[in-house]
Amino acid sequence: MNREKQFSRELRPYEVEYGVVYIQQYRELLPPPGESIIIMDEKDRRYQTKMHSKQPRIDGLTNWYKNHPKIRGGDMVKVQIINTNLIKLAPINEVLEHKHQKSVLSEENMLIDELISKIQQAKKVIDKKINEAINQNNYETAELYLKLGKELSEFKNRINTLYGSIINEQ
Repeated sequence: MNREKQFSRELRPYEVEYGVVYIQQYRELLPPPGESIIIMDEKDRRYQTKMHSKQPRIDGLTNWYKNHPKIRGGDMVKVQIINTNLIKLAPINEVLEHKHQKSVLSEENMLIDELISKIQQAKKVIDKKINEAINQNNYETAELYLKLGKELSEFKNRINTLYGSIINEQ
């Protein structure tokens, strides 16, 4: 029988302040009150500690919190009960993920802006080529450049539309 369970929960400010974590869910899978337990973090660092003598909580997590100095009350942690005496406790840093996602979107915006700028530069060059071809009475070449310019403009519009749709979905 697989006894491993995992869930997420929000830390309360007093848990962070006092270096504890309450675990009421799956209490029957944890050691009895006052017994030793090993907590492992996301970097596989291990913390030898114990269950509280009466409460459904793990005491002695001050070092775990010191190794996770950005953790605050209200932050989420993933609790993974591996076996009776081993729990993995890892922060779910949604704030950093969100900042990373915004950073990726900013990079994408810059790349899209750069692409649009390059298309506009190419369109200016094509417009010059059209004028040169017309001035040289080379209407066939002018017509080819005109088609190319039109396709480039349509391509730029499609990029703007597609990227706008992606942004709106997020």
